[in-house]
Amino acid sequence: MSLEVFRKFLREIGVYNRLNVREEEELFRDVIRIFGVIGSHECEHLEKMLEDPYYRESIKRFVLDALRLLKKVDREEQKKEKMRIYA
Repeated sequence: MSLEVFRKFLREIGVYNRLNVREEEELFRDVIRIFGVIGSHECEHLEKMLEDPYYRESIKRFVLDALRLLKKVDREEQKKEKMRIYA
């Protein structure tokens, strides 16, 4: 249930289509862990956090930074692969 709330948030900020399922779930677990949403009422807690402008912006920045990092790591892996091909 809380993953659906997170997916809705990803759609709202326009990054839902950039992630595969594994990346989405990994990012969800990171947000849950880092922002302390773990517990029996995590869905309600996540919804309340996303309604709060401060937490919403913080989570949005975290997600966008994580996507930039993933993109940078992916580019580095592509460079390494090209180096292996030409070596």
